[in-house]
Amino acid sequence: MDESNEEELVFDFNAQELLDQLPDAYKMVFNLYVLEGYSHQEIADTLQISVAMSKTQLFRAKERLRKIYFQQQKTLKNEHY
Repeated sequence: MDESNEEELVFDFNAQELLDQLPDAYKMVFNLYVLEGYSHQEIADTLQISVAMSKTQLFRAKERLRKIYFQQQKTLKNEHY
């Protein structure tokens, strides 16, 4: 592979900093589902929301995290050049 075509991938991030940028509702569902292993039904029962709302909040949390992460990586890349 030609050196001029290679991009340095930087995986320098703090997961807690990313999670802290989520709205509380997204963070709660994300933590319960991903970190605690709750099902959507258990989350719905615990938070008194619908299963559909739990799934929607999780989807939106993941999308927001993805955007925040890629924005941070773009900023880091720009700082290195």
